[in-house]
Amino acid sequence: MTSQDTTVSNSDQAPEAEWDTQHGLRPLVNFLKQARNHYLDQFRSFVENQRKAGYAGEPEALLQTDDDTLFDRFLVADYLITSANPHVVRFEPSRMLSFSPMVVILNGMTVTIERLRWDDVVVISDVALPSKEALQVWFEDWTEPRGNPEDHHAPLANVLHSVRFEHGQFRIDFGSALPKALVDLFILLHESGARDVKLI
Repeated sequence: MTSQDTTVSNSDQAPEAEWDTQHGLRPLVNFLKQARNHYLDQFRSFVENQRKAGYAGEPEALLQTDDDTLFDRFLVADYLITSANPHVVRFEPSRMLSFSPMVVILNGMTVTIERLRWDDVVVISDVALPSKEALQVWFEDWTEPRGNPEDHHAPLANVLHSVRFEHGQFRIDFGSALPKALVDLFILLHESGARDVKLI
């Protein structure tokens, strides 16, 4: 990708802007970082509140489930209570990021971001979404715990929490995954022939 191939627009900005990094992605990545941080600030408070309430457990616990709608039946639980009655507690953020709809052009592929809730990203495309086989490498990469040198808080796993594929849509809980996880998905969709992708 080059900056000449990439433009961004929304209702508050000029229709075109040159992007200034090697791959022309800095404004998009900065926006995704903002969305992730907005979610993780609340997620960290949720984990702290579980512990303060005396619920012994583990945040971001990797589980194999019997849910066929989950990619590989794989789930990273927001918080797994490990007492005599083990169960998963799901985090529901109370604050949502507010922004004007954004259009990004990446090497001829239009990405429209109408809504971005980091734990519930719905992706639709003008072509059939990539097959399970095509997604496997991406999925395995982003469910492998990794460090993040930019993170000065208590460490998280930096992984996807779940991926669902239903009714021609991806529904992804990006959990603590880095913004690059979503950028990598855009690249995968582009390689699959997509020219119009929406986050709704």
